[in-house]
Amino acid sequence: MLVKESLNALPVKTYRWLKVNELTLAEPLHIPLQPYGKDYLSFTPVSGLDVHPILGVALSERLGVDHSVYGVSGELVSLSETQPNAGVQVYAAPGVRSGEPILASYRMDADNPVVIDHNVVYADEDSSITVILDYSSAGGQAVHNGTVKVYARPGAEVTIVKIQRMDCEAHHFDSTMAYVEDDARVNFIHVELGAALTAVNYSGQIGDRGELNIHGAYFGDGKQQFDLNYLADHRGVGSSSRILVHGALKDHAKKIFRGTIDLKRGARQAKGSEIESVLLLDETVRSIAVPLLLAGEDDVEGEHAATAGRVDDEKVHYLMSRGLSRGLATKLLVEAAFQPIIEALPGAEWQSAVIADLERRLADGV
Repeated sequence: MLVKESLNALPVKTYRWLKVNELTLAEPLHIPLQPYGKDYLSFTPVSGLDVHPILGVALSERLGVDHSVYGVSGELVSLSETQPNAGVQVYAAPGVRSGEPILASYRMDADNPVVIDHNVVYADEDSSITVILDYSSAGGQAVHNGTVKVYARPGAEVTIVKIQRMDCEAHHFDSTMAYVEDDARVNFIHVELGAALTAVNYSGQIGDRGELNIHGAYFGDGKQQFDLNYLADHRGVGSSSRILVHGALKDHAKKIFRGTIDLKRGARQAKGSEIESVLLLDETVRSIAVPLLLAGEDDVEGEHAATAGRVDDEKVHYLMSRGLSRGLATKLLVEAAFQPIIEALPGAEWQSAVIADLERRLADGV
């Protein structure tokens, strides 16, 4: 498949001369259609919890069909939904509360360079489940294109964790959609550490008293490019959303953040907030933030903030006065900025893995 169209378009366009409405690829990208031959799924069986590889189930029998537009682009979403080579379907029956996360771990290499995964998570009433998706690659020009659709029925809670640690030549496209029904909660936690180009898109439709939380972190060096797009679509009374993203950039890395809180008519007493902060470790990096608030209802609350700045010199000098080198002092401050996202990861194993990757990336000096 040849990817040619623009990606990650803003839901409401702004001035074209700002060049922030969408991501345009420098040249078309070819995504070869081929199998993924590795085992990737592990979980602890629980009564009332059904987990299957996506290729072995008929989704329409249980989940029906919806036609909501979402994701990085229409063609990439269609590719993942209709021609996946991997993915998982998870169904939690009413009241089921799974303590152990379900893990889908993909490691791309020269023999398996492409993952096109379609993941569907359906949490019935008052259930609770966690799913971890881990993407890494070694050698070759790996490509990941994935979709996740979450259906959280009334009173359910779903947590989706994504950790992306692909190599410096890889491409990573990720499209995620949540349907958050009354009194349900969906938590997205994602960490973007690798790939030459990362384009991710998180969207959620939120019902009465529903809650959508998106916590993200990214670290870019070399010539990495990150294109991050978030949409909290408030449709219900008393719905809430929180988008919190922390990042750091060095060398010639680039990032654009697009965050939209849409408080639609009828979403009375809804509350939405978005905060993005980035540490600029070199003068040659580029960081753009486009936070949007759309309000079609009067009785709502919305807030947004975006900050970008260098590491605080006073804090660096303080740590250096305690015997640390400048590089180590800066590394500690970068890790501290990531700490709220790291602490949200489920378990010490994943927290340690992210910290280790950060330390490796910062080891050559900042």
